[in-house]
Amino acid sequence: MSEETQDIESNEDQEISEIPEMHILFADWMRSSELDVNRDTLDLRWAGVAHLRDEQLDWDEEKELIRVALGMPELKDGPDHWLRKAFKKHDNLFPMTAGTHEFELQTLSTACLAACLEDEDNEERATALSTTILAASFCGQRDFPGNADITEMSTQFALKEGISRRKRKSPSPPNFNFKIRNATKEAVEAVSGNQPAQYEAALKAVLNEFKAHLSWCQDHTKAYVRQSNNQTVIQDEELEILWWLFGEKSSMLNIPVEQVDKLALPAVLGVEFAHRTNLDSELPALPGLLKKAGLRDDQEIAFKDMINKSKPLVENLLEEDEYCPVLSPALHALSITREHSSWQRIWEKDTGLDSKTKASSKDWVTQIYRECLHIRKWG
Repeated sequence: MSEETQDIESNEDQEISEIPEMHILFADWMRSSELDVNRDTLDLRWAGVAHLRDEQLDWDEEKELIRVALGMPELKDGPDHWLRKAFKKHDNLFPMTAGTHEFELQTLSTACLAACLEDEDNEERATALSTTILAASFCGQRDFPGNADITEMSTQFALKEGISRRKRKSPSPPNFNFKIRNATKEAVEAVSGNQPAQYEAALKAVLNEFKAHLSWCQDHTKAYVRQSNNQTVIQDEELEILWWLFGEKSSMLNIPVEQVDKLALPAVLGVEFAHRTNLDSELPALPGLLKKAGLRDDQEIAFKDMINKSKPLVENLLEEDEYCPVLSPALHALSITREHSSWQRIWEKDTGLDSKTKASSKDWVTQIYRECLHIRKWG
């Protein structure tokens, strides 16, 4: 065998060995009658997904993954699109022409979102993604391609994370028990007679010991304060929501909740609950809180009716001038009503959704709550 052939095989072995261990469900996520993916291609596609998962994409790129997965990219597709480049890096045969292999790119984006949701090393990102994915799904009216059910994955993650982050934990008291290091003891014990160098070494050792003990105390005190502050945030969130519910008054409109039009109530409650969510994760008790507020699952209303009745309240409900039609479809509808009385045609063209869609009042509250939450927390 020639040296050149050996070098080629060595490089191929190196490339194969660099592919991260594949997620056990990746092959299932990519399984579709519309995709022709063999074993080798699957490895290369996973290398691209793992690269995107581990490279810590910025928030704009993560939101773009959701848009691409839903077939609604806002950025111009083509050879310079960062997502195509990510897969081209691991497979020279990956198509780069705009509009080619769109379904595969959508499916890969969905798989990448699924991998990020299950990445235990970055729960903060998964928290942001789960809420945004659920907001983009628009009460289940939008389907993500591929076999990775990221809507259900997001629902389960949001519930688990919401409960976990709100667990009451007694702060651990600072630990000020420390031992003098052997090196310090040895430096002090070495002092004998009139030996300036030994005195200087002992003094330096004692000062270093003092600095180490001071740093130890500071770190443990800061940890205690962080834990205490976190418990305060949890308690404040609970108390503010409970007092607000018992008061039965909309702080935004400055009127009793019972005076709010029933069709506009989901929009009002969605924004009110989002304003009172202090943590990044969703309120796990939201369904129960909505029941306390008098909303029931059997109260179905059409989306267009909710938006039309909410028109007079738009300036109270909205904090931004524009909203993404993919990630914040309900808030986008409200923003359109500022300038267009006939908003439905514009909204349906922007979102690909049906304005006559019906859902329960609780579902519409949750939809608007999630849209407000992901914008307020992550932009």
